[in-house]
Amino acid sequence: METQNVVQSDLFWQRIQAVTGLIFALFVFVHLANTTLAVVGSSAYNNFQETARAVYQAPVVEILLLGVILPSHIMAGIRRARIR
Repeated sequence: METQNVVQSDLFWQRIQAVTGLIFALFVFVHLANTTLAVVGSSAYNNFQETARAVYQAPVVEILLLGVILPSHIMAGIRRARIR
């Protein structure tokens, strides 16, 4: 019975780690795409900045990503390591 609880707990933290990792990876992808556009030209960079500012650079989004999602991802990894 205890083995089943360990497996279920690991599965729960695995899902948390997968979801938070995906969300953070999307954030990093958009950030790198934004930075890469600076090489293409200032107009491309500025256009992207204007378009993405509403979501990508919103202070609430950045605080959630860096203050909640990333720590949750790290915590899930630590929890999974301890379970094993």
